[in-house]
Amino acid sequence: MRCVTGRVDKPVEWASSGKPGVEERTAGFMRALGMLDVDEILSCFADSASLRLGNAPPSFGKPAIRRAVLQLATQLAGIEHRILSLWASGDSLSVIEVDAHLTSLSDAQFILPLTLLLCWTGGQIYSCQVCLYWEPCVAIEVTRHLQRLVPRARHT
Repeated sequence: MRCVTGRVDKPVEWASSGKPGVEERTAGFMRALGMLDVDEILSCFADSASLRLGNAPPSFGKPAIRRAVLQLATQLAGIEHRILSLWASGDSLSVIEVDAHLTSLSDAQFILPLTLLLCWTGGQIYSCQVCLYWEPCVAIEVTRHLQRLVPRARHT
């Protein structure tokens, strides 16, 4: 496995070599994900692919993946991401570390660190596992909850 990007502070761009390699396909998938374009996201998956978001049960096949992606897309007003690292192994595996900047429908914003494991066959994803690191989001919600419980000090 080779590290394609290392840690970066700007969006990753790969030069196209004619036939898209794993890096270009990964970039295309991440662009579609960032636009929450369900059809474009689905075009990246093989017919019999699987998708697992966090600890949720996996979704098998494009119809189930469509439902999972639609559920995610309808809960978010927007998503932007910053790729921190990308590792690739041959033409069949990519691992991406991402900071996802999410905006909820109520305009709440938070950053969710993600790791995506993409297994490729025939130029399409046959397995996508998204590892979610909820700690930052949980900490924000706990803080908000505690702030509602504890009366604010009044200055006199």
